[in-house]
Amino acid sequence: MEHPFDARKVMLTDLHQPHSAWRPVSLISALREAMLQGGGPSSVEGDQRVPSLRPIIDELTSRGFDGDSLVRYGLGPEIFVTIILSLFSRRFPAYNVRSSTDLPDPENNSLSRESLVDGETWDRVITPVIEELHGSVDWSKPTSANVVILTNAGMSKIIPWILSAPLDSILGMDAPTAEQLNRDSRAAQPEAAILEEYRWIIERFSVTRLGDWTTLSLHLEHQWLAGKHPAPCGETLMRDRLVSGEELNGEIARRAASGLPTSPDERVAGLAGMGNTLTKKMQQRAVELLEVKRFREAATLFEFAVGEDPTDASAINNLGFCLTPESPHEALRFLQRAYKLGYSPNSINVYNRALCHVLIGEHRVALNLIKDEWPSAEDCSSVLWVIGESGLELKTGASCRLQLARLAANAARSISDDISASHWTKIAADIDTP
Repeated sequence: MEHPFDARKVMLTDLHQPHSAWRPVSLISALREAMLQGGGPSSVEGDQRVPSLRPIIDELTSRGFDGDSLVRYGLGPEIFVTIILSLFSRRFPAYNVRSSTDLPDPENNSLSRESLVDGETWDRVITPVIEELHGSVDWSKPTSANVVILTNAGMSKIIPWILSAPLDSILGMDAPTAEQLNRDSRAAQPEAAILEEYRWIIERFSVTRLGDWTTLSLHLEHQWLAGKHPAPCGETLMRDRLVSGEELNGEIARRAASGLPTSPDERVAGLAGMGNTLTKKMQQRAVELLEVKRFREAATLFEFAVGEDPTDASAINNLGFCLTPESPHEALRFLQRAYKLGYSPNSINVYNRALCHVLIGEHRVALNLIKDEWPSAEDCSSVLWVIGESGLELKTGASCRLQLARLAANAARSISDDISASHWTKIAADIDTP
């Protein structure tokens, strides 16, 4: 039986072999993981980190990839986000949360290696940039405005630095001097098409789910499969991962139907995939904050995203989700807005809205909402608030249909609708039975 493609499993299989025996998927995945975490399974902490990554880059270059360009152009979003999150932790101590769970997938733990980034030095270098752009800023509270200020300052200087600095400095994420940062920010930048090609390579070989690719990479893959665009590397290398045309077309169609972006984020200075990567990492940080009941700090991260794009249904839904425990009325307004913008999967948004109605005492409204949406409510796994013995509890990997049924039963019991309560309790039991 053929197993589905999993980039990290491929990498772990090759891990104990010499680099010359690694598949291209393993080499690029190891390099990307190093930038995601500030370290990786193939690297060594401390002074040996950069030398440990060099053989991987050299091996990629010997296979026909441009290792230098893969790092600075293809992995630029990961590098920028790792640095900017270290600055968040420095400026906003409330964001400096360490997850209590040792998650097996490094992409789900945005904080695991940030300590390897010298946030203090980066903060000292970026401060003059902030003062020049915004004057004196009150950093005493983490607000969405301050997140915007810090992110924009980083984009104006750190992104050009990634595209221009010596490779070893980028791999180590070593803070430059203020003079070097200003010099690199004035250097000529490559064309957007070059950055997009390298981002496509990174995602194609190291990002398992097509749903996590940027839309532009999906389109480039589609054009290549149709013979309308050249491969970004040798055809033999491309065959190391075969992408199903049916799955590819399905993901492109899903995004088009959901109103998701169909073109690269032009607001970001050059790095294709930057908006997607930053949003994903902020969402991971927000979940970690939610786990320790820092609801407002988590909401701030999504307020930033909504401020950047008021039509981002995902960020608006997530903002409502963050506000649910403390401000269900306010949360409901954002959740309804996300629904009107076509948030998908719809079942998550329906559950979140129904929960808010329950929390503000509108049990009949919640029950009717679930009944109306149930026929089209797809099942999916998500992070949800569930009603526990001592109040709301954050549940990861929750089944949307199961929790919808349980919530409907809860709402029915609250209004003494025994028939409906029995009906939904049975549905929940049937879903929960293996």
